[in-house]
Amino acid sequence: RAFLALEVTNEAVLSSIAKAQRRFLETEADLKIVESKNLHFTLRFFGEVSEDQVNCISHNLDDLDTESVNVNFEGVGVFPNPRRISVIYVGVDKWSYEKIVEISQEVENRIKGIVGVADKVFKPHLTISRVRTNRNKEKLQRVVNELRSKRFGNDILNEIKLKKSELTSKGPIYSNLCIIPLKEEQVL
Repeated sequence: RAFLALEVTNEAVLSSIAKAQRRFLETEADLKIVESKNLHFTLRFFGEVSEDQVNCISHNLDDLDTESVNVNFEGVGVFPNPRRISVIYVGVDKWSYEKIVEISQEVENRIKGIVGVADKVFKPHLTISRVRTNRNKEKLQRVVNELRSKRFGNDILNEIKLKKSELTSKGPIYSNLCIIPLKEEQVL
């Protein structure tokens, strides 16, 4: 199983998100919290890929002409909807959202023909927890509403990582298959 990711590395952002995750845990809802070291935007999930496909993806992204992006993390949201929460995520401001979508589109253009077409429309979000059951749903909804407009800080995302995901009973273990640096953001 492989995917392309933009990882969050700013310790202040990770700490701020961890505080929000603790607030969710205090509701005693049935949650699976995403560990700080695993927080990322999934640009593209591939599922099972061959070594040849990994090499082609890496090669096609090697000279990516895309700038790094300074992302402002703000707001908490849920999928699919507030009545039936399965994922809790941290969002980004409108500008960051558009820049990450641009990166995703550039990547998608570069990997056409190597893997199938993406099965979902890409919506930048940082999954911070999965919700297993409806236990304490109302408490959970209240905390989501409290954090709906919270600001978590910003981070410069300056590389795309092609990652391998190994599922274990203790959660996923990610390893890097290749790292694609993004160009330094041009300041006007």
